[in-house]
Amino acid sequence: KILSSKEEEEEARRRELVERCFEEAVAAVAPPRACNGKYSQLWVGLARSREERGEMEAAGEAFRRGVATISKGPGGSSLALKEALCSDVYCEWAEMEIRHKRYTEALQLMRE
Repeated sequence: KILSSKEEEEEARRRELVERCFEEAVAAVAPPRACNGKYSQLWVGLARSREERGEMEAAGEAFRRGVATISKGPGGSSLALKEALCSDVYCEWAEMEIRHKRYTEALQLMRE
């Protein structure tokens, strides 16, 4: 479908709002309460929205930030919970790489 300049503008504005919403949610949410305790899904959602726009580097950065943030975790988070949430992010990240036929990158992620 070919978009008019007005439609392209509206689409860009919508994408910006989605991005801002994710960024604010990730920054503001109490991790144990997020997504029924699956804080990792906020980062996965942010990465997916970037992937859908063809922003692969930005999607990878969202995954990296997710792993780093979850690894630090809030006080009182168990190591097992942190590892499980990081595993969720790594698996989603590898799946994204596979969707884009970047098999070497996906394999490397699974080895981390």
